[in-house]
Order: sequence, then C-alpha cells, then structure tokens
Amino acid sequence: MPNSSYSKIPHGDSNVSPPEALLPTITILLLDDSEVDRLTYIRYLKSDPDRTYHIIEAETLEEGIEMWHSEQPNIALVDVNLPDGNGLEFLDAIATDYPKDKLPVIVLTGLGDERVAVRAMKLGAADYLVKGDITATSLYTCVSQVSVRTKVLTQLELKSAIIRNPLVVNPNTTVREAITLMNNQRSLTSDAKTEKERHQGATSSCALVVEDGLVLGIMTERDVVRLSAQQQPLDRLVMSQIMTPSVITLPEHDFTDLFSVINLLQQHQIRHLPILDEHEHLVGLITHDSLRQICQPTDLLRLRLVREVMNRKVVCATPETSLWTIAQLMSDRHISSIVIVEPGTESLQIPVGMLSERDLVRFQALGLNLKNSIAEAVMSKPLLTVKPEASLWTVQQIIEEHNISQLVVKGEKGELIGIVTQSSFLQAINPQEVSKLTEVLEQRVVRLEAERIKLLESRTVELESLVEARTNDLKVKAEREKLIMTVTDQIRSSLDLQKILDTAVREIPSLLHCHQAMVYQFHPQSSDTVVAESIAEGKLSLLDAEFAQIWVTPEWMEQYRHGQIRAVNDVYESDISPEHQEILVNSGLRATLVVPIIVENELWGLILASHDHAYVWEKNGIELLQRLSVHIAIAIQQGKAYEQIKVELEERRRAEYALNKSENRYSALAATVPVGIFRTDLIGNYIYVNDRWSQIAGIYLEAATGTGWQQGIHSDDRVMVTTAWKQFIQGKHAGQMEYRWQHPDGTVKWVYAQAVAEWDTEGQKIGYVGTITDISSRKQVEETLRKSEAHLKAAQKIGKLGSWEFDVKTGVVAWSDETFRIFGQSPKEGTPTYEGVLKLVHPEDREDLDRVIQTTIATAQPYNIEYRIYQPDGSLVYTSTRGRPLRDLSGKVTHLIGTVQDITERKLAEQQLQKAKEAAEYANRAKSEFLALMSHEIRTPMNGILGLTHLALQTDLTHYQQDYLTKIQSSAQSLLEIINDILDFSKIEVGKLEL
Repeated sequence: MPNSSYSKIPHGDSNVSPPEALLPTITILLLDDSEVDRLTYIRYLKSDPDRTYHIIEAETLEEGIEMWHSEQPNIALVDVNLPDGNGLEFLDAIATDYPKDKLPVIVLTGLGDERVAVRAMKLGAADYLVKGDITATSLYTCVSQVSVRTKVLTQLELKSAIIRNPLVVNPNTTVREAITLMNNQRSLTSDAKTEKERHQGATSSCALVVEDGLVLGIMTERDVVRLSAQQQPLDRLVMSQIMTPSVITLPEHDFTDLFSVINLLQQHQIRHLPILDEHEHLVGLITHDSLRQICQPTDLLRLRLVREVMNRKVVCATPETSLWTIAQLMSDRHISSIVIVEPGTESLQIPVGMLSERDLVRFQALGLNLKNSIAEAVMSKPLLTVKPEASLWTVQQIIEEHNISQLVVKGEKGELIGIVTQSSFLQAINPQEVSKLTEVLEQRVVRLEAERIKLLESRTVELESLVEARTNDLKVKAEREKLIMTVTDQIRSSLDLQKILDTAVREIPSLLHCHQAMVYQFHPQSSDTVVAESIAEGKLSLLDAEFAQIWVTPEWMEQYRHGQIRAVNDVYESDISPEHQEILVNSGLRATLVVPIIVENELWGLILASHDHAYVWEKNGIELLQRLSVHIAIAIQQGKAYEQIKVELEERRRAEYALNKSENRYSALAATVPVGIFRTDLIGNYIYVNDRWSQIAGIYLEAATGTGWQQGIHSDDRVMVTTAWKQFIQGKHAGQMEYRWQHPDGTVKWVYAQAVAEWDTEGQKIGYVGTITDISSRKQVEETLRKSEAHLKAAQKIGKLGSWEFDVKTGVVAWSDETFRIFGQSPKEGTPTYEGVLKLVHPEDREDLDRVIQTTIATAQPYNIEYRIYQPDGSLVYTSTRGRPLRDLSGKVTHLIGTVQDITERKLAEQQLQKAKEAAEYANRAKSEFLALMSHEIRTPMNGILGLTHLALQTDLTHYQQDYLTKIQSSAQSLLEIINDILDFSKIEVGKLEL
C-alpha cells in the first residue's frame, strides 16, 4: 500500500461510479518438450488464487513461434533446450514486435545454465527461472511481475500529467475575482493547438486556495454553479467562506502508477488532485484531462465504441429555460453539463445546444443576470455530435481539435441518446490493455527514442550485474543442492538404517557449516538414545545426560510432534534458564538447530546441529535440514521395510533347501509391513503386490497384474502417473511422486510412491521394486484445517463477532471477513492502518478508544470497551471490542489481538427498555401524587363530619336519631382509616414513611 497522505473528505466535484474491477485472463504459451514438466507448470498456474490463465502448449521451436503469432498470447514460458533449436532463437523470432527490454518471455533453464540465462536477459527476456527451483508460488508470482513489468508507463510519462502552474488564490480573494481569473485562464487557452497548451488549459477548471505553500481548499466549476443556483453575493464572499476544505491530495513521490491515481479519483468521485512535495507544499495538479492525455493507447481507443462508455442518463432543458434554472439543475443533479433540446419533442429529444459548468463560470465572470438570460441566447452551437458506432479515437480527435470536454451522442433520427465526457475515457480504459498498447504510440516512441536507448544501455549494465549476482547465488545454491542430492542418493542407495543415519549426520556439518550434528531416536518402550552423531574431537554429545532435559522437554515434545522447528541463535537470548545457558556455552553449544523427524505421522526422533558461537540460522539452512529430515524419514520408512526383507532374504540364502518356505515367509512379511510393496518386470508390468498394497490401492493382484494397476489411479492423476512411470523406466524420472488411488466404492487414498531398480546377483537388472505409503491422514489434516477456517468464518458471521490483529510497530491492522462487514469495509480495498481505523470511530468515542489501546500497549493489560462507528452508508453501529497484548521475549508489547462484536441490536433494545422504564416511573409518580392529593382533600371534610357527629351525639336525641348518628360516625371513621392507609401507601412509594 503506498504511503499516501490524503483526507477522506471529498471536495466539491464528482463523477459517475467506476466500473467493477475485473481480473482478465492471461494467455500463456508453454513451450517445453517435456510433457511431465508442462503438466506440472499447468497445475502450478491453476493454483494461483488471484488470476485465471488460458494455456497454449507447444513442444518444438517451430510450433511455438507459429502459435505466438497466431494465438497472440500475453506471456511465453520457454525452455532453453528444444528438439529443433533453443529458446534464444524464439527470442530472436519475436523481437521485432516488442521493445527489446520488454519481451514478455520467461526463459526456463537448468542448473548450471547461468551463461544461457545471461544471454537470454541480454536478448530482452523479462526473467528466467531455474527448473529445479520452480514452485507454484514462484511461477505465478514471476508471471504476474512480468505481466506488469512489460506493460507500464515510465516515470517521465507519469510526471508529465502534473500541471505545474495551477491557478492559485489566497483565502481573502473574493469569489468574483477567482471566477474572473478562471475565465481569463480559459480565454488564454481557448485557441490552444499543441498538446502542451491544451494540457495547461485544465488549470481553468478550478482555483486552489493556498497560503504559505499549503493547500487550504479548492473551488471548482461545480462550486461556481452551486453558488450561482443559490444566488450568493459573489462580490462579498471570499474564498475562505465557500471553499471545500480538507482537500484530497497525493505526495509526488507516491505518484508511481497511473491506475492507482485513476482509482483514487474514481473512489472519491473527484476530478482534481493536488500534488504535494515532501514538505506538503503544492507542486502541481492532476485532472481528468491531464491523465487522459498521457493514457491514450491508439489501438484501444479505436477498438472501444461510444455506445460502450457513453452516459445514457442525460439531463435536458428547453431553449427558453433561464440560466438560473439550469444552474439549479446542475447543482441539484451534481452534473457538469445540460443538453438543450427542441421543445415539444418528448418521444424523440432533438439536441440543439449545450451548456456546461465552464460556460456558467464564464457568464458569472461577464456579470450576466442568470435569471434574465435564457439558454437559447448563450448555448454552445452549432452542436458537436457523434454517432454511437463511432470509436473513442474519433471522439478523442474531436475533443482535442475543438478543445471541449463533452460530446453529444445522436441516433439515426438525430435524437439524443447519450453524452461522452472526459470521465468516460478514464472509465473505459482497461489497465492491461492500456499498458500493452501504450508501447505502440508512434508519437511517444519518436519523442523518447533517444532517452530509451540511453536507458537500455544503462539497464544492460545493471542487468548484467544483477544477473551476475543472481548467478553467483545460484551457483552457491546449486552447490548446496548438489551436495544434498549427493547425500540423498547416498541415503537412498542403502537399505541399512544405521548406515542411512550415519551418512546423513556425517554430511550435516558440511551442509550447514556447523561444528556438531547428531540424530536422536525416541523409543516408546525403552530409553531414548543417540543413534548417530558427528562430533568434533574433544566435544561432548549434544544429548549427554545433562543436555537431555534442555532440548527434550515435555512442552517441546508436543511441538516437535507437529513438525515445529526450534532454532536457537544464541542461548543468552533464548528462554533457556541461566544455569542451563552456562552449561551449554561451556560445552561449546551456544547456537543449536533442532528439526523433528516424522515417520508415518509419528515423532521418530530429532536432528540437531550446533555452533560453539552465536549464529543466526538462515532460512536456507533451516530448509535444507528440514528437507534432509524428510528424506531421512522416507529412508527410515523404506529401510524398515527392506530391513525386514533383507532378513528374510538372508534366511533364504542360508536355507536354499527350503525355498518355498522362504517365499511364504517373504510374502507374509510383505503383507505385514506398513507400506504397500510392488514388483515389476523390465518393461514395468506388475508381477507382484503385497496385501498392504492391495488395501491401499483397492486392487488385488489379479487385477493389478501387467498394466491393470493403472485403472485404479484417480482419473485426474492417471495421465500424469503413467507418463512419469514411462519416463522412470527410460531413466528420465526419479521414481518418486504423490498421487491418488480411487477404490471401486469411491474411497480415495493419497499415497507417496517410490521405486528403484532390482538387480540379480550378477549385477543384471531384472525389474523394479517399489513402495506406496498411505498419506491420506496428512491430506485429511490439511483439508480439516481448510474446513476449520471456513467454519470459523461462518461462526463469526452468525455471531457478528470478528477478529483482528494490530502490529504495534508497523501500525498495520489485520481483519477477519466479519470484521470487514461490521466496519462496512471491503476486503478488496485492503485493511486500513491504525489511524484509518480511528477515523471510522464515532468522534465522541475516538479519544477513549485510542487512550485504552495506548494504555494496553504501555501496561500489557487486556481491555474491554464499547464504542460506536460510522459505516460508509452513514449508518451507526455499536460495537464491543476485547483485546489483549502479545509480548516478545523482552516483555515489550509487539502485537494486540482481539475480537469486535456488533452489539447494535442489544444497544437499541437497552435504549427502548430505558425509555419504557422512565415512562412507567413517571406514571407511577403521577398516580402517587394524585392519591395523596385526593386523600388530603377528602380527609379535611371527613374530619368535619366526625366532629359534628360527635357533638350531635351529646344532645338529646330520639332512639332512631341516636342510631343514625352512631352509624354515620362508624362509617366516617372507617373511611378516614382507608384514607390514612392510602396516604401511608404513597409515603412508602416515595420512601418517606416513618415507623
């Protein structure tokens, strides 16, 4: 990701949304006479996760040259050695069609062919690969780099798109003065004829507000249209009041790729991009027009038609429409032009003129009254039009000839069907086609011919030095490869396990330039032992009694079982205890490399190599020892089987009189070994397989005899295996490979197969013998890991729970797919930096989040925080984030890892619950107040009733009157008690009751 610094807030101009990015298919010519190599390279390319390939195969030089011209592929992979010539002749044959330094050819050489590689690079080859070193990743990475390298604009061409003298004003300049300057600039370039003059004409489309060299804001033609529609007092407004602040900018040193700038303009929907120097001072301006002028591949423009790129949604107005109304339309619709059509033609709109943002800027500069002026009086006419069948090359010529920005597209009946703008050019250009066709621009080739020759001369010198350096590296690597192949051949040439181990450990010091090496074997039923070692005179064994507890510890045993390598560069900088450090250093074991030996998915033992001084174990050295461990594991597995066979054969030699019995024992032995064993005759027809072979392959001896075994191979691997087997019989293949068997019931078994020649006692070859080892478990583990990753992604999506990792040192943040969804971002755009993540957080929560994270980095304590974010569509999302630190050996926090969960639904529910609670409490308080008030109002008259009743009872009354008044008094007393209870209940609710 370029280290560009720009604001995320777009300024006041925009264009239509860019088309969705596509990954084009790369056509590759594969010229190699080896069918096995071609199948391997095709399989490697098909594993590329980012691109698709169409592959054309050829076996001879003549066939390859013919296919290159007829099929026109993008890149050629060419073997140096061909039946009817060599790859250098292919370079000569196609050199006339390309610049010499950009031939899209990758040469395939063998070990020791460095001089051929240098000659190929001098002839113009883009790169070369050594066949023994080719992997899937290295192959498709090289193809990708060559695809880009042979099709890029030069830095000089890119820099020519920068307008070095844009229109600049200060913050106190009035808007009217700025509009006048824009119009005057336009007038100076209206009659421009040369490309340079037209290039400078782009300065009239905007005014940059600059103070002390710093860009403060921008005013574009669209802003002028908006102000005109709003009828703002342009004479009294200054630029600081109306400018668009926070302008999107780009450092000049980041302007290295044309299409990244085009994507930046389209992403933010802008048409002007100020360019800054390292001090953030203005150095120039890039616009759609200036970019269009440097990316005009003639052939591409001739191939693209107007109807493919035109904008069909055109806003129209009649000739009687006022300029003020037109300004409002442009401002409301965010468009750059209005097409004037004949009135009363709703079914077929006939265009008669056009008004653009630039026209309205000119009218404002002239002081026209927009409300009193109509379109018919000032519109551009006669109208320049183009047919939908015309090419973009025709449009380009018209635009440059008349120095305009838009063209109207008319149909057969003269009706309006669309419009083509400068933005259409940028959207129509496919990066691959532009890069390829830019090289054939005759005008540019002529102008840069002298410079190109000079660059080629300097590049040749540089290339020779690079090739020489790479050749030296390859020589060193070749020597190591030759040494390890020698060791491997020695290992596999013997069936004696002890001899295999002694040979391997004896060569490790020369391979890794170390002082000591050994092989340590684990015995489940007895004590572990050192079974082979190569130790300098006077040195102790690495796993002497006092060392075993250091290297073979319980916590490391589990890691060894999973293939984990332990590389200690300096014991003083490791997690080994101080007392153990001193023991190792005093014994000359300051740096140690420990690699596990895995046999049939079980930990068999360890290979150890060490130095008596601090030493940084290089990646190549680690890989070499790891590769050697794999060969040793295979040899151990093979040795086990053949050790048993050797014992049986020895028995046969000692008891020739019991040959049949020995053969039965041999068969029984073969049936019990953990690998499948097979034997063939001299032409490769099967004559014997053991039971284990039949179990793995799913074929019994009767069906496997002859070539019948080939029918059990998986259909996708059958051609590859049978071809490799034929080459093995011919001595052109190593006889080792991985492939699949498919049983009649559909079961698929992955195997590792190897075979060697079988000789009689007189040294005559009598056939071949080999083994197949079931590696399905390993393949299943790989598939399980892949599925586990898929399940984790699904679980995160269901729980709205994403994961993340933050590199404190680099500031890079890694997100899971669900985290991208929560933040409303697309993984295609890449993960933002830490600062970019903070910008997505709600302004009120941003400081809290940053403080919590910085505290965690400083204190190494985990954290849990809730905050809000804004997604690109403006929606607000509540999140809960948990994080914890990861520290290095020194205790310094290097990474933060954690989860982020979308809790928007919970937060919204909590808010609704809080509102409901507040409403209920309010209603309860109102009820209590009402009861207290009513009780008080009722008790006052009730006391009067009780008092008067009491007085009345003291007078002379009849029997009936006495009874009536007594009942009145009793009822009133009961009612008063009820009223008192109500008052007490109200006091209880407000907590004021006293006991």
